[in-house]
Amino acid sequence: MGVDSIRVMSVEDNELVAEAIGRKLSKDPRFEWLGWVNNQPALLSKAVERSPNVVCMDLDIPGQDVLVMIRSLKEVCPSCRVLVLTGHVREEFVNRAVDAGAWGYLSKAEESRVIVESIRRVAAGEFVLGRLTVAECDEPVPQPDDGARLKRAAKR
Repeated sequence: MGVDSIRVMSVEDNELVAEAIGRKLSKDPRFEWLGWVNNQPALLSKAVERSPNVVCMDLDIPGQDVLVMIRSLKEVCPSCRVLVLTGHVREEFVNRAVDAGAWGYLSKAEESRVIVESIRRVAAGEFVLGRLTVAECDEPVPQPDDGARLKRAAKR
């Protein structure tokens, strides 16, 4: 892979979904597929070892608190960005994931080209919400920066 390839891994409990993401990204020279894991210890170990730019993270990983995983990943790999890729698209989940540090939120029902482009955009530092996510949210979701997080925390 090229020096400037976007290094991507996935946190997913469904092997077929993880492998589909890997196949799609492996065909695109902009990306380097680092594989997938299904638990927090493996995620943190692999993130330290491989330094991904983007981690696509499902919210429904049995026996795992994915929000803790997002926060823990930020601690061990601060330059890595999380793109939530899940079947659970509800405003409450979106807000909690963004509060935990996610840079984007997509439904697995989005078209594969949208998912690939969203990974690229998140790697470039852009906050991304899929169209199905936007349709579910009544209020705008603040972008993941410290100012937005502080304003949001003050409202609670």
